[in-house]
Amino acid sequence: MAVVRCLRPVTGQSIAEIRKAIDEGSPLFQQELFFNNHDEIADRLRRILANFDDAAVACDVYEDEHQISATVLRNILDARDQRAQSDHI
Repeated sequence: MAVVRCLRPVTGQSIAEIRKAIDEGSPLFQQELFFNNHDEIADRLRRILANFDDAAVACDVYEDEHQISATVLRNILDARDQRAQSDHI
């Protein structure tokens, strides 16, 4: 229950919607990366992963239809951040 409450402000979904998605094995959050709103989406993804980590709850992460680990997603986000920083130097 605690992870559900923590996910509510990050996903913008109601507790009932989050519970339903969990019960059905449906995505809690789907979003395209690397568009104009990338920083906002990356932050939300990191907060979602942190909520699962803090609660010691496993989660499935997909890139398109391929399952990837949370670590791989973090690496993708970090690599993009590093490229963006080096572009601004």
